[in-house]
Amino acid sequence: MNYNFKNTYRKSMLIFYIILGISVVAGLFGYFILHPVFSKIEPTNEGYYHLNSVMILATLASIPFTLKYYKNELNKIIEDNEENEVKFKRYFKNATIRTCIIGSIFILNVMLFFATNDKFYLFCLGISFCALMFCITGKQKIKNELELDGDFKTLMNS
Repeated sequence: MNYNFKNTYRKSMLIFYIILGISVVAGLFGYFILHPVFSKIEPTNEGYYHLNSVMILATLASIPFTLKYYKNELNKIIEDNEENEVKFKRYFKNATIRTCIIGSIFILNVMLFFATNDKFYLFCLGISFCALMFCITGKQKIKNELELDGDFKTLMNS
């Protein structure tokens, strides 16, 4: 696979849009399939509290750890003096890992919100959505993060 600026940008955005598409399907799944099951569970049930605790911990713990891992890997990419194709390949791999981890928490929160209609999951959903917005890969973002020189026309054609 050819890794250049243009392909890295397109593939990173494709991963982001796939995550959003899966979240729509997860919302429908949660509402139509899981909602009848979860509506029978009392909110005072002990298992319900455990599920809430696990989701808030997963949401709040995964975001900083994922972003910290991404930043460390990005620093390694910059420090290693490699050619651009290798840089783009490593950047895409790490951007995909970041987007998938945060996106999976977002998808799970979407599914549980529509399954339970609990405002608690809407709170977790909002947090994970904000974190997911940091995962959007733009042309300027790639250029800045990889500390690339040159204008976009040159980079897009390389």
